[in-house]
Amino acid sequence: MDPLSAIFESFAGWTGTGLTMVIHENKLPYTLQFWRTLTQWVGGVGVIVLTLAILARPGTGSFVLYKSEGREQKIHPSVISTVRSIWWIYLFYTAIGIAVLFTVKIFSENRGNLTEVLWESINHCMTGLSTGGFSVTDDSIASYSVYSQIVIMVLMILGAIAFVAHYDLLTGKVKKFFYDPQTKALFVLIIFGVVLLIIFNHPVTSEGIQKYVFQFISAITCTGFSTDSLSSWSETSKLILSFAMIVGGAAGSTAGGIKLFRIILLTRGVEWRLKKALSTPKRVLVYKLGDKSLSPDSAFELVNEAAVISFLWFILLFAGILVISYSIPNRPLGDIIFEVCSAQGNVGLSVGITSPSMPALAKVMLILNMWIGRLEIIPVIVMIKSLFGGIR
Repeated sequence: MDPLSAIFESFAGWTGTGLTMVIHENKLPYTLQFWRTLTQWVGGVGVIVLTLAILARPGTGSFVLYKSEGREQKIHPSVISTVRSIWWIYLFYTAIGIAVLFTVKIFSENRGNLTEVLWESINHCMTGLSTGGFSVTDDSIASYSVYSQIVIMVLMILGAIAFVAHYDLLTGKVKKFFYDPQTKALFVLIIFGVVLLIIFNHPVTSEGIQKYVFQFISAITCTGFSTDSLSSWSETSKLILSFAMIVGGAAGSTAGGIKLFRIILLTRGVEWRLKKALSTPKRVLVYKLGDKSLSPDSAFELVNEAAVISFLWFILLFAGILVISYSIPNRPLGDIIFEVCSAQGNVGLSVGITSPSMPALAKVMLILNMWIGRLEIIPVIVMIKSLFGGIR
């Protein structure tokens, strides 16, 4: 592998993206297969979160580092206790996921080599739960039985739900888990997206519906596993998946994208603004987010922050589309939009643009999209300012 492709592969791993420069994943030695998996498993939950769990001491500095990975909510008052709980939850789900996937694959697939089944179960559970998408097979998950694919879909959804919500579930607060705004939004968007795919591809078969469900869940959870060749899908279907990849999973999860929390904030912001515009001056408006009441200043500050980050996100997305369309002029614009959304959303679904034969400029641009998409733009701007102009 040439050096730039190797750098691309490493960025795809640590950012949990899943776009790959490897042509035949099944021909890689086990050491490289597991290294790719490990980078996504650690990168999905966050390198800084791992560092905090092992090395950091309590204090303001730890919380600043914790926030730099796009995390706001805490399970415990202490950041160190929070990140350690996150890792216990992550390890627990990983162990359970490997056991369930291994068992289901044995009983649902005619596979005689148990070592191979276990190896695939370990790697695909780790990259599924981390919403990474690297595979150890050439066809991603396409050759898996429908039962194995269901297990993978559950793992992807679990990875896209905030760890705070998982803590509620594991401590018996089931109602609070399902009433979490981001969790509810995720399930609503999955149903809505699959229905749209069915409507715009009518008539469809049961096999087609199965593919739509899997691909949409893979897109909105920012995982990147696939069971079909997306290059043959209609432009409308690709656009629907692109929207899902832009939205992404919950804030405080392993997923990428703009994050469901910001989409909820922007939606509520529009609602609040319209209510304020249509109400009489003396009417007192209540600003609520879930079961939490907010002051007007706090509500609009949150909305403004979400709007700024989303705006910057789309500027970078537009820059990526311009560069890729310039570098690869023979590809349809819909395919280019899809590929850039996949890179910046840290997803990994591809229509065939990402390959070792890509122009160097296109590789560099997608590397930037993956990196900045993972760090959520603001930390990158702060770093650039500190390097070239100092922080004032």
